[in-house]
Amino acid sequence: MATSEHIDNASAARLRALTSSRAWQQASAMEEAVIRPAKSGPAPAPPVSIADWRSVADQVNSEVVALWGDQNQQAADTAAGRSRDSLLTGAAVSGATAPAFLLSPWLANRLIGRLRRLRSETLAPAEVRLCTAGRTSRWQARVRWAGPVSA
Repeated sequence: MATSEHIDNASAARLRALTSSRAWQQASAMEEAVIRPAKSGPAPAPPVSIADWRSVADQVNSEVVALWGDQNQQAADTAAGRSRDSLLTGAAVSGATAPAFLLSPWLANRLIGRLRRLRSETLAPAEVRLCTAGRTSRWQARVRWAGPVSA
């Protein structure tokens, strides 16, 4: 049977009323008499007549089935609400990610263009400086190794 934390207050009150009712007590007493007969000697007389027991059992069963139906409906309503919420959340996530996927190639191309421009802007001055540095080093090498300086 479901615990009280899983059922609403009205169902919990109906369940408490059912389990404390005279019909429940009579049905439980009859079940105990059938399940646990006397160990020795003749079986004791049943606490309730068979006709009364059937009437009480029908009454208890109909209330239990009604409670089950209410719980089943409540579970179906909860599931429907959660599935609707999940669907809306999925749609929102899809709606947010679709523009990002569509925008990502454009952003990637812009980044690649900037990196290419940065590379060309970096290499152009480097080539000029390297050529100047190469000419300077060749000149310094000639001056340095032109021969011994005589005094």
